[in-house]
Amino acid sequence: MKWFFALNDSSPAFDYYAGMVQVAVRTARQHTRLEPVFLHDGTDNRLTDWLADEGVRVVRRRSFLAEELERLPALAGNPTARAIAAGAYLRLEVPELVRELGGPDRHVLYTDCDVMFTAAFDGALAACAPAWFAVAPEHDPADPLAMNTGVMVMNVDALRGDAPAFRQTVRERLAESVRSSFDQHAYRLHYRGRWENLPPVMNWKPYWGRNPAAQIIHFHGPKPFQKYAVAAGVVPPGLARLATGAYGEYAAEYDRFLADATAESPEPAEAFGGWAETAGLLPAEGPYPAQDLPRVRWGLGPQVVLRPVSASGTRLLRIAALSQLEGQVLSIRVGGAEVRRHVFRSTGGFERIRVEIPAGPGDATIALVPAQWRDDPDGRARAVLFRALRMEPKPN
Repeated sequence: MKWFFALNDSSPAFDYYAGMVQVAVRTARQHTRLEPVFLHDGTDNRLTDWLADEGVRVVRRRSFLAEELERLPALAGNPTARAIAAGAYLRLEVPELVRELGGPDRHVLYTDCDVMFTAAFDGALAACAPAWFAVAPEHDPADPLAMNTGVMVMNVDALRGDAPAFRQTVRERLAESVRSSFDQHAYRLHYRGRWENLPPVMNWKPYWGRNPAAQIIHFHGPKPFQKYAVAAGVVPPGLARLATGAYGEYAAEYDRFLADATAESPEPAEAFGGWAETAGLLPAEGPYPAQDLPRVRWGLGPQVVLRPVSASGTRLLRIAALSQLEGQVLSIRVGGAEVRRHVFRSTGGFERIRVEIPAGPGDATIALVPAQWRDDPDGRARAVLFRALRMEPKPN
C-alpha cells in the first residue's frame, strides 16, 4: 500500500518537523512494507536530499487553498499556524495525486508526519477497504465519533469523485476550521456518519499509556522534541496535560531513531564545564529519568558570563540551548565583541551552537547575551535553558 505524508517548509519549526519525518520513514522501513510518498510544499533542502537517499518518492505540491490561507485573517501574524495549515490541507490532494502517479491503487494510507511505526505493525491495512475513509478516535479511544485524521485509510476513487462537493465545504467553513483542527474539522462536518473506524492501535496516543500492541504511535499533542520544554514547565497547559502516560518513553524511542537517521552524536557526558567562573547561570536540575531528560541549567538575563580555565589556544564552545520566547536571539561575545549571533528557529526544542573562541591577549571573558527574558514568580529572569555549555580545546 502507498503511504502519503506531507509537510510545508515555511514553518519556523521546520527542522524539528523534518526530524519527525525522518523518524516516520525509518520506522516505516523497519516495520512495514509501505511505499512512502512525500508531498512537499517548498524547495529542495536537507530533508528532501535525505528522503531521496532513502529512496522515498518526493512530489512537489501546493494545496489548492494556498493563496486563501495566506490571505486568511485568522492566520495573519502567525507563520507557524499558516505553515501547519498549508501542510495539513495537502491531505486533500491525495486522491487526485494517486491518479496522476498511476497504478491500480484504490486504497492508500495517509498519516501526519509526527508518527512512529512499531514492531507490532501487522499489515492489516491490506484488508481495510472503507467506502470513504477509515479513522481512529482522537482523545478518547472509546469514542470513535470524535475521530482523528492523523491516520487515514482513504478510498481514493470515492474521495476523488466527491472532491468538488468536499472542497466547497472546506472553503465555506475555512475560517472556523483553522481555529479548530484545520481540515479535520471539515472532514468531520462533510462526512459525518460516513467514515469507518480503525482500531485505536492504528493511531495510538502516548498519553493513553504504553501499549505493546500499538502499531502506529501518533505524537498528538506535545511533540517529542518538546520534552525538555515539558520538563521545564514552559509549555501551555493544554499541551502539558497530554504529556502524560507513556509520553516520555515514546519520546525516548523517538530520540534513538532520530539519532540513527541523522547519525548525530549525542551530547558529551560532561555537558557543563571548561570554565573557572560563571555568573547568571542557575544550578543544574534534573535529570528526569521518566522523560529521558539530562541535567539542564537555566541561563538568566541580562547575560551569562563565563571565564575559561585557560585563555591559551583556540577553544571550542559547545552549546545546546532552548528558548521558549518567540524570536529569541543569543549574542556570544568575547571581551565585549560579538563573535556569533544565534537566532532561535523555534520555541520547541534544543538547538546546537558551535563557536570557535580565538586565542589572544586581553579580556577572555565570554558573555552569552539574550535579547529577551521572562521574570518567573521568584524574581529570576529566565532567558535560555541549556543542556550543554562546555568549553574545550579545539581538536587539531
